[in-house]
Amino acid sequence: NLRAVDLIRNVYREHGIWGFYKGISASYVGVSETIVHFVLYEQIKAQFQLLQSRRSLDDTSLYNFVSYLTAAACS
Repeated sequence: NLRAVDLIRNVYREHGIWGFYKGISASYVGVSETIVHFVLYEQIKAQFQLLQSRRSLDDTSLYNFVSYLTAAACS
């Protein structure tokens, strides 16, 4: 059984200090993807709020359909 201290020593011995940072670029990609999703979500939400304030009662079902369809496409 390896302990955490043994693992840390092993990584440092084999790869140096940079061994602890391998794979960090992949997490940066994940963070940037999350930011893009958040920005798109906020923009779409703002557009739907604008449309909702302008709509009449006659087009409620169409509005709901498009809202759900857009939400499904974004998720």
